[in-house]
Amino acid sequence: MSKALRPLGTGVIGCGLIGQKRARALSASGKLVTCADVSLDRAHALAKSTDAKAVSDWRAVIDDSAVDVVIVATPHNALAEITLAAVEAGSTCWSKSRRRGSHRN
Repeated sequence: MSKALRPLGTGVIGCGLIGQKRARALSASGKLVTCADVSLDRAHALAKSTDAKAVSDWRAVIDDSAVDVVIVATPHNALAEITLAAVEAGSTCWSKSRRRGSHRN
């Protein structure tokens, strides 16, 4: 008898265009549970289609016991700090940054 896997609780930090795209891409394997953005209105806008919580402090996503996976979709100046904090807290974390210019920049 096979056990049904529960969807991974997912938190999105950064609810702008990229965060919205990442949240929409969640399939049966993921469930949006917490959305964080410095603009609480933007976090609410992303959370309203699900039962997700909306918060303005990204640390609340990392501290949420229902979050298994953290998606960091913030501007580049915040990516490193938030990603490192999530990893250090033991979260599985997905973060992508596009670098422009050469490796010397």
